[in-house]
Amino acid sequence: MRRRVLLVRGLDVALREKTQWKMLYESAARADEVLCLNVADIYPPDKRGRITAKGGATEWIHWQSGTAQLLPRLTARRTSGPVFLTDRKAPAGTPDTRRVPGDRPGPALLSPG
Repeated sequence: MRRRVLLVRGLDVALREKTQWKMLYESAARADEVLCLNVADIYPPDKRGRITAKGGATEWIHWQSGTAQLLPRLTARRTSGPVFLTDRKAPAGTPDTRRVPGDRPGPALLSPG
């Protein structure tokens, strides 16, 4: 397993993916929990984030130094919204149920499913 982790570390991938995989590995959290993290729910100095677990309970995930080093670069100067954004557009005709009426358009949430 360690060899696989070392191989992934050396890949030339986007910061978003690198941070996501590092957080998943270090926290052992479920992918949908990590993908639903908002910037307001992460506490980088404490290396933890507040998630909504399966069943709706609020819980904390904890990560290590690798994720802690990547998160500030990923969330640079953002104070709200999802941690993991995508630049891709949704297919034509896909309703955007995550936006509040009157909310300004911007990057979308990287969906867990």
